[in-house]
Amino acid sequence: MNLQYIGLDEIKGPLIFLDDVENVGYEEMVEIRLSNGSVRHGRVVQIDGKRVAIQVFEGT
Repeated sequence: MNLQYIGLDEIKGPLIFLDDVENVGYEEMVEIRLSNGSVRHGRVVQIDGKRVAIQVFEGT
């Protein structure tokens, strides 16, 4: 199943944070599409209720 979330709430180094996220699992792989069309990959490293942290493998 593919889920899409638009926008992010915070960037701290290689981590991005999103709020109001549902149906996501710990260590799930993600694809991040930037506004310029480029793609980054990452992994869910923390879930706190509906807030998730994603570690981005390429530069943020």
